Amino acid sequence: MTATYLVTGGMGCIGAWTLYHLVRQGKRAVCFDLNDDRHRLDLLLTRDEQEQITFVRGDLTDTALVR
Repeated sequence: MTATYLVTGGMGCIGAWTLYHLVRQGKRAVCFDLNDDRHRLDLLLTRDEQEQITFVRGDLTDTALVR
């Protein structure tokens, strides 16, 4: 079974760097954030690398989305 990592706030500074390291290590990652501005990820990862990430736009307090 392969682990999937949920990165909340993935569009922020710490979240983007976390996604960077997960992708570079070949891990499966889900980016969960209200923001959909990928400018930080564009600086760190290629488009091909970003395609390995599942992006979910939403509020962490919305329990229906988090399930």
